[in-house]
Amino acid sequence: MRILLLSFILVVQSGVLFGQSDPIDAEGAVRQALKNTSQGGYTSTDQKELEWLGDASAVALTKIVGGKVVDGRDIESMILVINLSYEDPRIVRAASDRQPRTTLLLLRYFELVTGDARLKAKIVDTERYVADRYANFARDAREPTSIPGPK
Repeated sequence: MRILLLSFILVVQSGVLFGQSDPIDAEGAVRQALKNTSQGGYTSTDQKELEWLGDASAVALTKIVGGKVVDGRDIESMILVINLSYEDPRIVRAASDRQPRTTLLLLRYFELVTGDARLKAKIVDTERYVADRYANFARDAREPTSIPGPK
């Protein structure tokens, strides 16, 4: 009986035992990353959690910022969060969050609320980066992979 109980516990807790625990919720991960980026950097944990989020990070940013006036520093931090969230759309956990719908809308909002030409250029570069990352992912997902064989 003890062996059966031990086996059950090991199976249920295997993710924790091997260091693969679920990340915190999207809003919590984004809040933590914003806190760190506003202090001048981010952690590898921030990076890992954001890479799994994709468009969910923009939804979280919208909830966090909703109704507040954002300044250039806030936008810079949020741009970094967005960039980290689209490093590799293949690993975004929710398939629906791989496409940057809310992200592109949020970036367009940032363009409208800032008058800083340098920041506007950075926002446009981020829009291109996110769109290109998604387009490359979508193209690669459609292309069949070929296995090299003897010629």
